[in-house]
Amino acid sequence: MNIVAGAGGRLEVFSSAWDQVDSKASLLVHYDNATEYRYKPESPFDREIEFFCRNIAAGVQGDQSRLTGHEVDELIETITKIAQRQASLAVQWRI
Repeated sequence: MNIVAGAGGRLEVFSSAWDQVDSKASLLVHYDNATEYRYKPESPFDREIEFFCRNIAAGVQGDQSRLTGHEVDELIETITKIAQRQASLAVQWRI
């Protein structure tokens, strides 16, 4: 959980672990010093797919790099090796 607090209230963000494939949505709770507001959890993956499909329909690349999938795969592979070896490694994730 991450908390951002200020004079007008606070935000709490409850996010799932990266390996919880069934529940990738985060929950945002806003307190305004009197009332609690809970916003429906939304999957960041679903938002990315929607963004990607809109860009395909519009015939544009958009802000998302075509290499993002490769970069994420490289990062996950390195994290796995670090866990297996229990030692730090340089992350080579950019082409």
